[in-house]
Amino acid sequence: MIRPIKILSFVISVFACLFTYAQNHHPEYKRTNHWYFGQGAGLDFSSGQAVADTSGAMYTGEGCSVMSDTAGNLLFYTNGITVWNKNHQIMPNGDSLEADPSSYNAAVIVPWPRNPNKYYIFTADDGCYCGGPLDPNSNWPNKGIMYSLVDMSADNGNGDVVLKNIPLMAPSHENLAATLHADGERVWVMAHKRNEEKYYCWLVGANGLDTNAVISNIGNAVNAPVFSVGCKFSPNGSRFAAWIPWQAVFLGVPDSIEVYDFDNNAGLLYNRRTFADSPSIGSQYYGIEFSKNSRYLYVNVQANSSVINDKVWTLRYDCVMDTFRALDTIYPIPPYTFINYPIMSLCLDQNDNIIKPRENQDTLNLIHNASSTNAYTENAWMSLQGKTNEWGLPNFISNYFGYDPATTGKPEDIFYHGDESFCTKAFQSLKIDFANHNISLPYFFREGQILLTNLKGETLFSHQIHSAAITSQLPDIQENIVLVTLKDDLHVCTQKYSQNK
Repeated sequence: MIRPIKILSFVISVFACLFTYAQNHHPEYKRTNHWYFGQGAGLDFSSGQAVADTSGAMYTGEGCSVMSDTAGNLLFYTNGITVWNKNHQIMPNGDSLEADPSSYNAAVIVPWPRNPNKYYIFTADDGCYCGGPLDPNSNWPNKGIMYSLVDMSADNGNGDVVLKNIPLMAPSHENLAATLHADGERVWVMAHKRNEEKYYCWLVGANGLDTNAVISNIGNAVNAPVFSVGCKFSPNGSRFAAWIPWQAVFLGVPDSIEVYDFDNNAGLLYNRRTFADSPSIGSQYYGIEFSKNSRYLYVNVQANSSVINDKVWTLRYDCVMDTFRALDTIYPIPPYTFINYPIMSLCLDQNDNIIKPRENQDTLNLIHNASSTNAYTENAWMSLQGKTNEWGLPNFISNYFGYDPATTGKPEDIFYHGDESFCTKAFQSLKIDFANHNISLPYFFREGQILLTNLKGETLFSHQIHSAAITSQLPDIQENIVLVTLKDDLHVCTQKYSQNK
């Protein structure tokens, strides 16, 4: 029999000598390895740092979404209208999705839990108020929020859009955001009902999409003549933010920022805070993103009392202290025109930096160390090697950029021997309820052993696994931090768990 301390020593040595696993990452962070956006632009984070990728086939003005597998291999990407596979070819049935090229959150891709070949694509129309000042004679309908379904087992593993344009809610604004449920497996998808103070939240679980939305009767009716809001969840899923644009341009009142708390168990928003500048200044916002630690909210702004006129700045809101700070300027701008709109989207990356495109240019700006009090902007941070930006960046499930959910936010320990993606998947489906003394084992882990030890290597619990459905009784464990090891003939997977998640 192998002693637990030897198992622990072996696992640690494997981790230290043979493998690397970036600290503080969510287990599914590699799903964000590949970005495609703008006019054929792309980024590849497979090395851990951003590298320009010019292989993309997508040309889009604003919203888009990309999905990789848990090992970081590209699966497909979309602008909410066309779906391209990993070979940068249009998927079968991958055309004519019902998003709009000018929708801020045109699409978001959500994996179907426990169904590894299936992925939902949620799409949003552009939120245009028909009959507004830009289209007084138009009567086209707002198509709202729809979903489509991709089966990656089809077309020789390249994927096929097997369901397309199934309506969920209309009319809608052009906002879509997704975050994990409190159980760490299911996914919430949020959107706003047009002209009503209602946010709709749908849940995707092991049985697929529940089309009965949870409705938060909170928000802003947004009766602006055209367009609407963009939104983001924080990486820990506890906060949600949106902004109301175009009011300064068309209504003569300042745009506003809204921050909410989010109950990721019930799917409800609460504790709304709204921030608007002086009506005489007419602030204009575009682009919104949280830091990795979920404390800071970044918003691009032009014409605001906190910044110098004729420059684009980024405001940072401290969600804990309820204070704003203006970061360094991005670049000087001429006066605003509808054609020359200088403030672009924002997107967090794997390294706690926030990327900012510059319209019609082949360079990106960057906010370094977004969770730090010393965050700063670097202009012309990176070249896109001849490809150019538009307004948007990819829309991902927010948690992928956050901390490992099994820890308290400090660097976690994940050790593995064998297939990293297997171990990551195992810990995603392993559920430990210390308070009620229950363990629900990974649904695919049918033979092997589960072992709990303290940090000294002393055994706290051991159980032989013979069934994927088994639920085991735990003894009362006093230690706050334990090491949980899953073993079979091919894998040894160990992760640190805290009772104070």
